[in-house]
This record gives sequence, structure tokens and C-alpha cells, in this order.
Amino acid sequence: MKLSILNIPRSIIFTSSFLIILLWSNVANEGLFALSTAIVPDNGVNHALIIGIGAYDEWPKLTSPPKDAREISRILTEKYNFKAENITLLTDDSKEKPTMINIGSALQKYLEQLTDKDNLLIFYSGHSYEDESGETYWIPKEASKKLPVTWLNHSYICKQYLANEQFKAKNIAVITDSLFSKTLLKPASIALSPYDLRYTEKIREQAQKNSREVISFGDKHWPGSQKTEGYGLFTYYFRKALLNNWFKVIDLENLLFEEETIFQIRQVAGTRLVRGRLKEAAMEKGGQTIITRVISPPAINITDAYVNPKKGYAGETFTVGAVTSRPASEVYVELGGKKYLMDGEGTEWKHSIKVASAGNFPLKVFSINEEDKEGATQKIEFMAITPVSGMVNVASASVTPQKGKGGDEFTFTAKTATSVKKVSLIIGDKRYDMTGSGTNWSLKQKVEEAGSVSFSVVAVNDAGVDGMPKQGVISITAGENTIVKIQSEPAKGYAGDDFLITAGTNAPARSVTLKLDSATYEMEGSGKEWKLKRNIASVGKKQYTVTAKNIEGATGSKKTGTIDVKFGVPDVATVSFDKVYAGEEFMINAKTATGADKVSIEIDGKSQAMEGSGTDWTFQTR
Repeated sequence: MKLSILNIPRSIIFTSSFLIILLWSNVANEGLFALSTAIVPDNGVNHALIIGIGAYDEWPKLTSPPKDAREISRILTEKYNFKAENITLLTDDSKEKPTMINIGSALQKYLEQLTDKDNLLIFYSGHSYEDESGETYWIPKEASKKLPVTWLNHSYICKQYLANEQFKAKNIAVITDSLFSKTLLKPASIALSPYDLRYTEKIREQAQKNSREVISFGDKHWPGSQKTEGYGLFTYYFRKALLNNWFKVIDLENLLFEEETIFQIRQVAGTRLVRGRLKEAAMEKGGQTIITRVISPPAINITDAYVNPKKGYAGETFTVGAVTSRPASEVYVELGGKKYLMDGEGTEWKHSIKVASAGNFPLKVFSINEEDKEGATQKIEFMAITPVSGMVNVASASVTPQKGKGGDEFTFTAKTATSVKKVSLIIGDKRYDMTGSGTNWSLKQKVEEAGSVSFSVVAVNDAGVDGMPKQGVISITAGENTIVKIQSEPAKGYAGDDFLITAGTNAPARSVTLKLDSATYEMEGSGKEWKLKRNIASVGKKQYTVTAKNIEGATGSKKTGTIDVKFGVPDVATVSFDKVYAGEEFMINAKTATGADKVSIEIDGKSQAMEGSGTDWTFQTR
């Protein structure tokens, strides 16, 4: 008897749309800034309708919307409190296409089935139109360019569904990357900020009230480009806001109307995001749509830390600097068991320290994330010495230019009070010998760091003792972060295997992303080392692209690699059957080492299919 297995990998196709409907679930975890221990309100179940239309019958084809929809759907289910079964996708490659009838049917289903404890978010990407009277429309897949009756009129959608008193859903929010008539809205904006005291508790209470909210791009769909990684312009920044947000709970207004998001959209498109509440909605009671993060935020690690000067005199100022792996809200330096909050924002942090006595002083620099968990720390130290006779001081020090980019060359010059044999430039924890003689010294040096980079210049006497330093600051913008190496382990493998992709950057990066099979993933790591493990289900030569962003968010050049994924053949792990007498029927059981799609058994030269799925298979003899 011989067993053989044929493995037929299943390819998974993510279909998404640009009409997103969000709802939030019963999450009892407190947010970062919530101080109350009160019972958390039940904010209901989140549903989403996501519509992305690219393959129009008569209107110009669009490439971004289907990709937009798939990505937004992925983020909502992986990071926020949305279950896949509660998301309806209508896009080019979904079973139900984004036609007028199917969109209307989805809205009708929500109107009839959602309760006053449910929430709905509608997200749309595709063509829109505004006529001479100011009416606006979404354009379904099969719409005729010459027949406006085949377009989805926003006034009708609001009257029939969104503003209908029979629509019992607690919160309904529409987010659209296209036009939506301002005449249907009354201006409204949230007064709370995620940084307000007790924001989490207050916003959850506000979400208990009904709302009918619209956030619109305010212009026709802007297609994707290389700069937006192929996503539509609006989706690119909405996606970025969803990925970068690590508040436990946040409302959609604060998420999208964050300064960096609206500034970038306005700068590129010259348009302003539109927000408001439906005018004719009796169910609009000033509530708020919120979403809840369901995964833990990554640790905020210290990627670089230094003390300047590393060796100085008791009573003078020592500057502690730190760079974090991603923007932080709190970074600390610990000295002698006491913690001091550092000054700064984003990824650049500093703190000034004075010590009265001489000695070696160890420091611990660390940051905490949104859940108060400490990330990887860096331990550094500095030495304070007592001033001695015979030391030589630097009279003046300067740098040219005073501003530049990371990686640029700068000229440092110094004059000492008297002739010395050695002068040193100190940047961070690095020390460089300057060239010169007597009292005049200089050095040309590349500086890779970015931000306000402190430096100091010290003269060294014959006994090797540093004099009092002269300090200065260079303003340096971040240079381009390039990917210098990428590697996949294994480079060749089988469908269903895990592949570990690692990447290295030329300088500490703010973030690194990997694009594979039309999906973009945030890699894990900090500084110059990044990694991502993914299970790849489909076969073929997979090309992936890795891109890094510097600490200012600018994207550097890409690096491309290839993974060769082949069909895998699972091994049979065990075969068993009960003892029986000749002529009796009996059951044969087989287990495979990994999941299989088909298992066959050969008896007396005849191959027959076994029944089962995954790793468990059976065959009943006759």
C-alpha cells in the first residue's frame, strides 16, 4: 500500500473597495491618556462597506481604487476592531461587483439589519461628479456617461439611507476620496484632542450618542503615483494616518485632521478636506465615530545615545542626546537612580546635566511606548574631572557652513588661548583630532547625524588633560536613507512557508517598508537593521521592493530582491487503522506534516482519493 499527496496551494485574493464603513467593538482597555477607572462604555460592533472602482464600463479606467480598498480593509482588520465578516467589499475583483444595484443593496441591508448598538463606516474610492446645480454623485461601475440617472446621487443616498430615521445604526461615517456636496452638510468639528486629559474616557462617552458624519477629499479622485506608492493621493495619507496612529482609541476627525496629514494633502492637491454632519439627519445628535486599536504598539527603542563632552569638568554642562526608533512622546535619562524627562519631539531628544563632583557617571537612556512599556535602552557614561593647573582652554570655535544635510562635509576651526600640541573635535561619542599647530586648528569632517547636532572643541595639554571646551551647534537636515542590503531566508522555498526578509540602511531610518504582491508592509526594527517575516501562499518568482524613510519622513531610493516560491509537497507523518478480520470494512487514518489540499491512497495498484482537509485524512474501505 502506498500513499501519495498532491498539494494544490490556495491563492488568497483580497478584494477591497473605497467605501468604508467602520464600527467599533466592546473594548475595555484604557487609552494612554485616560486616567479614569470608570466602567468603559459599550461602543458597539463595527461594520464597514468598502468600495473601490477601477474597471469602469464607460468612464476612464482607474488603477488606484481597488488597491486602496484592499489595503484599507487589511489595516482595519489587522490593527483595529473590525472583523473580516463584518466588512463588505465591492471592488473590481470581488464576487459582487460595485454596480449601482449592489451598492444600493448593501446600504439597504445595513438599514434593515443594523441595530442602535452598531456602527457603520463607508469608504469610497473612484470617480465622482458635480453637476451645474451643485449636486454630487458617486459613479458606479456600469454607469453611462450620458445618463445621470445611472449615477449615485448623494442627495438620494442621504435621504433614502444615511439620513433616514429608520437607519438605526448609532454612528455612521462616510469617508470618501472624492466630491461630496457641502450643501448636504452642516459644518462641525470636534473640540477634543487625543492629548487632552481623560480624552479616551470622554471620546468613548461621546461615541454613545448618534452621529451622521462625512469626511471628503473635496476634489475628484487623484490617482496614485510613485510618490504615493500607487495608492490614490487621499488614501495614501489616510493609510499613513491609520498605520502611524498608536492611540488606543481615536476618533476619525482627529485621525484625519492631524496637521501633517491635512498639510500634505493641501500642499499637493491644493484642496481642503471637507467635514461636517448631515443636515437632514434626525439621528444626528453630535456623537462621534471612534476606532480602537487591538494590537500592541511596537516598542520605541533608543537607536543612538551620546554625551557631549564625554569627558569634562565638574560644574560644567554635559549634554545627553538620544535618537528613538520612531516618534516618541516621552524619553528619559536615568542618573544615580533618578529619572529625568528629556526635551524634544519626534525622534530627537536632549537633556542637560551638571554634576558638582568628579567621577564616572553611568547613564541609562530609554523611552516608553503608548502602553508604558520600556523599549530597548542604551547605556552610556561620562567622566567629570576636577580642573587642574596647566590646562589649556579653547578661546573660540566655529563651523562652516552652519547648516547642511546629513552626510555633508563641514569645516571646523578653533583658536586656543596658548600654543598646544593637540586639539580635538567631539561630536556625540566620537572624537576627532584636528590638524594645525600653535593656536590655530581646523578639520574637515562629514557629519551623518540630523537635527540640531551639538559639538565641542577641546585643547589637550602635555599631560593629556582636556581644557575647558567651546561648544556649538550645527543645524542638519536628514540626508537620504538608502537600502544598502537586502536578504531573504530562504531565498527559495515552498508555498505556505515563512520567509524572513532582512534589510540594512546606510543611516538610522525612521521606518522601512516592503512591497510584495501589491501589498505594502511596515518592517520591524530600528536604526539600520530591519526585518519582516511573511507566510507566502502562492507560487512564482516574487519580486519585493524595500524602501526607507529618514527621520524627517522623506523616502529614499529603493532596492529590489526576488524570492522563488515553488509548489510544496507535504509529507505523510502517520498512517493508522484498527485491526480487523479479512473481508471486514475498516477505516484508514492519515496525518500529513503540513496542510494538504488532496491526499490519495493506492491499494492494489488503484489510486483513490481520501476524505478530509488540512492535516487529517481518512479512507473507508468497501
